[in-house]
Amino acid sequence: MKKSSDESIELCEKMAEEFLSLCPGAFIRNCSVTTSSIYIKTPDGFSLRVGDHNGKKKYTYKWNLLLGYSKKGFWEKDRGVWRFYCSNAETIANEINKNIQQKKSIEPLLKNLTKKAKGVTT
Repeated sequence: MKKSSDESIELCEKMAEEFLSLCPGAFIRNCSVTTSSIYIKTPDGFSLRVGDHNGKKKYTYKWNLLLGYSKKGFWEKDRGVWRFYCSNAETIANEINKNIQQKKSIEPLLKNLTKKAKGVTT
């Protein structure tokens, strides 16, 4: 993989900063030394990769904020896991917040099912 240009690195840094301002609880986990990639831990427990290239095939991230992709974003099933790709920090922050809200709304149902499976009644 070729080294990213200074301009590309700067654009990725700006996208990461914008995303962090829109997604409370997210934080930078790591920055690549050889490419523009910035890895961010998101509040829903997954990871986001900010970059200017597709990345290595062996590494996959649920959230992908990449230069040159659709600003509206799109979901893609990759090796049995749904992943989101876009080039707009606000779009991806909104998707992550939707994911968090869905998780919160389903947690009480899961707890109730777990209790029923264990034979505990409420």
